[in-house]
Amino acid sequence: MQHSPSPLLIPTLAAANFAVGVGSFITIGVLTPMSADLNLTAAEAGFVMTVYAIAYAIGSPLMVAATGSWARRSVLCGGLLLMGLSSVISALAETPDILFISRAIAALGGGVITPVVAGVAAANSPPEKRGSAMAMTFFGLSFAQVLGMPACAWIGYTFGWQVSFWVATGLALAAALLVFTVIPAKTAFQVNSLNTLVAALRDLKSVFAILLTSTMMGSMYIVFTYIAPIIEQGMGFGRDGVSLFLMIFGIGGIIGSLIGGKMVDRFGPVRCVAVIIATQIAFQSMFSMLPMPVFAFFSIGIVGAAFGWAFMVPQQLRLITMAPERQAVTLALNAAAIYLGASIGSAIGAVVVETWGMQYLGFAAGFGAFLALCHFLLSERWLKA
Repeated sequence: MQHSPSPLLIPTLAAANFAVGVGSFITIGVLTPMSADLNLTAAEAGFVMTVYAIAYAIGSPLMVAATGSWARRSVLCGGLLLMGLSSVISALAETPDILFISRAIAALGGGVITPVVAGVAAANSPPEKRGSAMAMTFFGLSFAQVLGMPACAWIGYTFGWQVSFWVATGLALAAALLVFTVIPAKTAFQVNSLNTLVAALRDLKSVFAILLTSTMMGSMYIVFTYIAPIIEQGMGFGRDGVSLFLMIFGIGGIIGSLIGGKMVDRFGPVRCVAVIIATQIAFQSMFSMLPMPVFAFFSIGIVGAAFGWAFMVPQQLRLITMAPERQAVTLALNAAAIYLGASIGSAIGAVVVETWGMQYLGFAAGFGAFLALCHFLLSERWLKA
C-alpha cells in the first residue's frame, strides 16, 4: 500500500475525469449541427445520449467488478483508450447507427473511469478530507462543462462537429499518458469482485438509496439533453450565445464542486443532498419560462448549476458511509445510476418534445426534481427504520 500518495494523484484523477466529461457530453454541445448533417429527428438526437446512458448503466458495474483486482493504473488507462477509440469512430461516422455504436463504446470507457477515480480518491484520503478530495476529482467533470463542452460546441459550429470529436480523442490520449506517468501500479484501492456486486444488488435499502441518483439525474437530463435547442428556441441565441451559456453553466458547476466538498465535510452528506434537490425544482422549471432577460437567465444558470453539480459528492459519501466494505462496487452502481437516470430523462424529454413541445421540458424536469425529493425522504426513512 502506498502510504504517502503523490501530490499529483488528485489532479491526475481530475484530468482523467475531464477527458471523460468532454467525451461524454460532447454530443450535447454539437447536437444541432450533428443532427442536421446526419438527418436526425429530435427524438433520434435525444437517443444519441440515451444509447450512451444505457450502455453505461449496464456496463459500468460489470466492468468495475470484473476488473476489481486489477491495478488501478491499468484500469484507468484502458478506459481512457476506449474513450479515445470511441471519439475516432464518432468523428468518422457517416450514419446514425455508427454514431450510436461509438457512443456505446464511449460509455464502456467512461463507465470504468469515473467510479474508479472516486474510489482511488477515497482510498488515498483521510476520512475527514474525503469530501474535499472527491470534490477535487469531480472538478474534472465540472471543468469539462466550463471549458471542454463550450469549446467543443464552438469548434463544432465553426469547423464541423467531427473536429470536436478529434479534440476529444486527443484529450483522452493525453489523460491516459498522464495517468500512466503519475499513478503508480500499486496505488491503494479496495478490492471488489462480481460476488461483491451480487451482494450489493441484494441489499434493497442500499439499492433504493443508489437509485436516488437515477431519479435526480433523470429530472436534470429531461432538460440537459436538449439544452442547446431549448436555448436557441427560447432565448433566440446562436452559436456564441449557446457556447457562452454552456460556459457559464460550467462555471456554476465548478463552484458547486469546490464548495460542495467543503460543505459536505462540515455539515454531512444528508443535509447537503436535501438542500441540493430542493433547489433543482425551481431551477429546472426555469427552462419553461423563457424568454427572460439575458442577465437573469445567466444568473439563474450559474446558481442552478452550482447546486446541481454539487449533488454527486454528498450522494457518493452517503453511499460509501452506508456500505464501506464494498465502496468500489457501490460507486460503480452509483455511476451506472447516473446514466440510467440520464437515459430515462432523455427518453422522457423526447416524449415531451414530440407530444407537447420543447417549451414544456422545464416543467417536466421540475416535477422530476420534486419526485427526487420524495425519493430521498423515503430512502432516509427506510434507512433509519
